[in-house]
Amino acid sequence: MPTLEISLFGPPSLRLDGQPVHARTAKAIPLLAYLLMNPGCHMRSTLATLLWSDAKRPRAFASLRT
Repeated sequence: MPTLEISLFGPPSLRLDGQPVHARTAKAIPLLAYLLMNPGCHMRSTLATLLWSDAKRPRAFASLRT
């Protein structure tokens, strides 16, 4: 089974089986960190507002999908 390592101390980093994983977007790691630290179900509107508070709702949802 693959091993995923997540480090949130210092610069955030992801490693899969010891190899670095690069996030495709700047907010991917903050989103992952939020979900890890707040387990359970989350509404899309809450996540979109949390990460893209300055964007209009359709744009924030599009960014969340990415």
